[in-house]
Amino acid sequence: MALKSGSMTWRGFQTMDPKVMEDLDRTKILAILEKNAFRDPDVVDGEVESHGFVVFDEILTTEFDANSEKTFVGSYVIFSYRRDKLKLPSAYTRALIKAEEAQAEEKKGSRLSRAERTAIKERIELMLYKKVIPAIQVADVAWSLTDGTVRIFSGSKTVVETCAELLESCFGVELLPSEPFVRLLDENYDDAKLLKQALPAPIYIPALLNAE
Repeated sequence: MALKSGSMTWRGFQTMDPKVMEDLDRTKILAILEKNAFRDPDVVDGEVESHGFVVFDEILTTEFDANSEKTFVGSYVIFSYRRDKLKLPSAYTRALIKAEEAQAEEKKGSRLSRAERTAIKERIELMLYKKVIPAIQVADVAWSLTDGTVRIFSGSKTVVETCAELLESCFGVELLPSEPFVRLLDENYDDAKLLKQALPAPIYIPALLNAE
């Protein structure tokens, strides 16, 4: 897990709804996490992607109430976000479909209709999706209950964004990225001051200049 490793990459956010945070106690937080816990994609219904929350450092565990000691550490709520995607090996899938079509045509004694080919394709893909190992992406989340800061630990921009979106929808909060302009807002810069704010001087790297 990124939060436990020596090398960490994260993106910070600030919770913009302090009143919402005040209303969240341990019981409510655990209930929201468990309600929105990760579930395997339902391939029968055509799902090939799924995402949700898991217990920190245990991507197969979604029982948050039973693992509350891992979820609450001091003034922080710590958990993980899991995102799965099922992907079929294209060459192998095409070969199976082609072989199944040939066998069906031989048995029928004529060419298959479009509907028959589609049915074979869907049947083969469903069979494979039930067996395929998902590609798993995980991000760790550390949420401070005192100042509302959220850190999502992942090197993937997509994973960070989907995790932040799920947090917003599940907890009913708005997360503002902790970018430089946010720090200026924290220092009471209004719109007028931000427009007048001088841009920082460009940074020149001698090695790059010499390379030109």
